[in-house]
Formats: sequence, C-alpha cells, structure tokens
Amino acid sequence: MINTGISAVLGLGFWLAAAHHYSASAVGQGSAAIAAMKFLAGITAVTLTGMPARFIPVAGKHTGRLIFRTYAGSSAVVGAAAVVFLLTLNLWGPSYCTIR
Repeated sequence: MINTGISAVLGLGFWLAAAHHYSASAVGQGSAAIAAMKFLAGITAVTLTGMPARFIPVAGKHTGRLIFRTYAGSSAVVGAAAVVFLLTLNLWGPSYCTIR
C-alpha cells in the first residue's frame, strides 16, 4: 500500500515537472510512449501473471513441462505482439518512425 502511494506521488511530481519544463507536444509524446510501453508490457505478461503460482503445486511430475510451456507460450505472445507493433509502426505516429 505504501509503495502505491509513493509511486503515485512520484508520478504526479514527474508529470508536474515535465509540464512545467517541456512543451505540451513533448509531454504528450512522452505520455504516449509510456502508454505504448505499458500496453506492450501488459500483453507480454499475459501468461505469467499468476498462472504458475496457481498450477505448479498441483502439476506434480509435470511441473517442468508446465513451466516450459508457460514460458514458450509467453514468448510466442511477446514475439507476435512485437511483430504486430513493428508492422503497424507507421500507424502509431511519426515519433515512432523517426530514427535518431
């Protein structure tokens, strides 16, 4: 609970400082980049958000296979998400397409 409160206060402070020191366009692009990264992170955690803790105790001798399949499936989802993101990169806006 304390961690959530501290994160909220730090986040609010960060965005207030960013709004004060940078243009609205730069803050908007930064916010969009963070949102995209959080979205992709959420997709990639789709199979690892509690499933192993739920099923490992009852997997018995199949625990190794369960873990392998979980990570293989998660890797496939991550790979598919990355490919879709890269194939649709031009739809996300010009800030994602520029090479610096």
